[in-house]
Amino acid sequence: MIRQFWAEALEDPETRTKLIQCLREAVSRPKTVVPALESAARLNHEIGIGAEMPVGSITINVISPVRGERLRGEGRERHA
Repeated sequence: MIRQFWAEALEDPETRTKLIQCLREAVSRPKTVVPALESAARLNHEIGIGAEMPVGSITINVISPVRGERLRGEGRERHA
């Protein structure tokens, strides 16, 4: 039903033009770029290819140049 709704809405050239303009404005402003991309991701998840497939977990790896041994500071003992 949602796919049909979007398909019909995008068939109208005027609606399509307005939607594209709104998206361009949203992704060009620092305050709205993240919400715009999140909305696009949610929409893609709901009606995109593979929407009927279950979603797996997400793993985020943080890589940092911080070295733990240097965080102790000078003159402090190391605790094992």
